[in-house]
Order: sequence, then structure tokens, then C-alpha cells
Amino acid sequence: MAHQAAVLGGHPLSAEDIERLGTTIHLTREASVAPILQTGLRPTKNPLANWSTWCRHAVYMFPAPPPQGSLEDKIVRRQGMTEVMQVDLRKLDPEKLYRRIMDGAIIYLSNTPIPTDAVTHLGSLPTSPP
Repeated sequence: MAHQAAVLGGHPLSAEDIERLGTTIHLTREASVAPILQTGLRPTKNPLANWSTWCRHAVYMFPAPPPQGSLEDKIVRRQGMTEVMQVDLRKLDPEKLYRRIMDGAIIYLSNTPIPTDAVTHLGSLPTSPP
């Protein structure tokens, strides 16, 4: 397993974790929805996303969208990340899936996209309260 030591502060997801979670949420911009549905969810290099994986391609997901009105919700909305993509973890290579300890993020660590048959657009985040 080449990826096992790849995520500092995290651990690989077990088969039981994957089955229990089933799906996760990835937030994206409205303009990204159509390309994701056509070609898959592409891992990117993002030095701000996680200091321990800054040099690797990754997709960051969470068990659920941030609670409406929370600080996290305000941050993703400010960045325009209002579209909810559901990812079926059971359709992914389990050796590429990790849980980050500090915040529970699910990380897909790969150079290849998450395939289109594993991604569903659920719509936009609910309107944020004033």
C-alpha cells in the first residue's frame, strides 16, 4: 500500500468505515458542476487545504455540509462553494481514502479523478439566514 503513510494527522479508512459512511459531501462552485458530472471530480493541489498533503493531488470531502450559519458555512459561502456534490465512497479505491483527525475530513488522495458514476449533484446549500 503505497499511500498508507501519505497523510500526516490522518489514517486510512477501513472497509467498515467506508460502508458505514457510504457517501460524503464535496462542496464546489456552480461553474464546476457540469465539468465534474462530465469528466469526474478531479483532485487538485491546494496548499491551503491541508499542510500535510499540500504537495499531493487530493479531493476533500466531509460527512455532511457545514451547519447552516456556522463559521465553516460562512467561509465556504464566501468562497462561492455552494454546490453540494455527493460522492459514493463504495465506488472508490479504498487504498486512496483517509480520514483527517483534526476535522474529520475524508481525503481522496490520487492523481486520477473520482469517476462520474460515483458523483451526484444534490443541488445548492440552503439559503443562509441573514
